[in-house]
Amino acid sequence: MLSVDPTQTPAQIAQRLRQKARAFPSGTGSDRTASTCGAGIADAGAAVSALSSPPVSGWTTIATEGQDFTVNGTQTVRYGAGSSWVTRTVTGGGTCSNGRFGTDPLFGTVKHCQVSS
Repeated sequence: MLSVDPTQTPAQIAQRLRQKARAFPSGTGSDRTASTCGAGIADAGAAVSALSSPPVSGWTTIATEGQDFTVNGTQTVRYGAGSSWVTRTVTGGGTCSNGRFGTDPLFGTVKHCQVSS
């Protein structure tokens, strides 16, 4: 993260890692929760990608792949990275995932969900 943005403080790095952590899987018989195991599963790639992704005019990032998101009412949400996106109309929210959007728009790359602003 420091190689992308050397101005980051240790507190900012820790905060970004917590924000970009993936949810613990459920239904395993030995489920973990944030209250017993911290913010989730560390996703360093998503944390670095969020720093290196320049803001895109007209779109606001609301989740990284694997994270849940919510939107107010019905919104246009896109899922992907770079120039490869799948766009859907979403009511309420969902999970930022291949399953939710029906395809993997950019195989092998951490994707994001963005809402039209």
